[in-house]
Amino acid sequence: MTSALRQFRGQQKNDIPEYKMASRMPYGVVLHCGTFRSTWDLLIFICTIYVAALVPYQSVFKDSDYVLQKYAHSLINLSSFLLAVFIFDVILNFRTTFVSKSGNVVFNPSLISRNYIRSWFVIDLFAAIPIDLFTLFLNFPKNTLTSASNSATDIQVAYKLELLTQYGAIALTVSVLIFGMMAHWLACVWYLIGWNELNNIHRVINDTRQVGWLYELSNSLQRNYVVEVTNFTGGPTMAERYTTSLYFTLSSLTSVGFGNVSANTNNEKVFSVLVMLIGALMHAVVFGNVTAIIQRMYARRSQYDTRMRDMKEFFAFAQIDKNLQRRLIDYFNATWSKRKGMQQVDSTLQTFPSNLRGEIFQHLHSQFLNLPVFQYTSPSCRNFIALRVQRMFFTPDEFLVYEGDSLSHIYLVISGSMEVSRDGQITAIFGKGDLFGY
Repeated sequence: MTSALRQFRGQQKNDIPEYKMASRMPYGVVLHCGTFRSTWDLLIFICTIYVAALVPYQSVFKDSDYVLQKYAHSLINLSSFLLAVFIFDVILNFRTTFVSKSGNVVFNPSLISRNYIRSWFVIDLFAAIPIDLFTLFLNFPKNTLTSASNSATDIQVAYKLELLTQYGAIALTVSVLIFGMMAHWLACVWYLIGWNELNNIHRVINDTRQVGWLYELSNSLQRNYVVEVTNFTGGPTMAERYTTSLYFTLSSLTSVGFGNVSANTNNEKVFSVLVMLIGALMHAVVFGNVTAIIQRMYARRSQYDTRMRDMKEFFAFAQIDKNLQRRLIDYFNATWSKRKGMQQVDSTLQTFPSNLRGEIFQHLHSQFLNLPVFQYTSPSCRNFIALRVQRMFFTPDEFLVYEGDSLSHIYLVISGSMEVSRDGQITAIFGKGDLFGY
């Protein structure tokens, strides 16, 4: 016995399991599924959509700066706010937990930083870079930097939209948003092609068959461009040019194409072909699931119609009395409205472990478990009872118990009232919180 005890004491320390409390989340680490992070992601999504729409517009429509001159102060403040938001988002991502491939939530700050650097850090950082600072201090071409920054922003938009599509309630709205954003980007490219074709002064003047769409638009609106030494003046307004560009891309993406705005030059025709191909792909990818989304939205209604039709067919087959038919239909409508079409709660909660199901049923049957008789029961006893309580619903003028029936249950009135009658006379009324039965 003594030798065995010595042998046990001589074991390695790590052979004996050490029981201790799990370490808490480090200070300054944000939970990826918490309320703060979800709210912040919504703000980042709105800012990203704004930047993704505004940056290509301002880089293509050069004179938009003059039109928006009276809003310059507000736009500067907004740009500063967006810059601060994107920079803070990069910092916050270094302190936000993530789920590893094994399914565990990682709280270690060093592992979080390493994972973020290897994933979205470069794209987020490049999208947050203020382009004006580079053009001012490094003398880089503004259009090139703007296009590169816009590409990073587009990747951010695509990633965040992909995250949103997993929620069925907003999947349809996200699909329309994707389509509208793509039409906006293509409209900017379409205008840029028209402007480049317009700058080819010699071809526009000497060969009227090869004029671009922008030149034709100016003629149709009687807002002709005035050719100067190095540039053009006059022409359609910025609103007319943008709406016409957006009109063409939307009509091409949807394969409608009225023909009043068409491609004339080779560059415009090549771009039009690409837009048609993109439209065909978007119809398959973006709107291909619209039918499934709508079916999910009206799945409950379809179930209701099916069950109602089955009941009426059963009534006709079994020749049920009209009064009984009315009572059955009233009960079905009342339970459907109350439960939102969910018939069996047990089957819905079957996938959860027993302890979670016990807590859910304790919440559902809290009025019953709050009776004085259960005041001093243990949590395990309350959990045991909660799993065996049944909730029943009765429509008006229905009978629950007849005189002479054997009772094996205790009934608690949760809502409404019940009448106790004998020989047609009401002898008692049970209300909310009353008990009866055995």
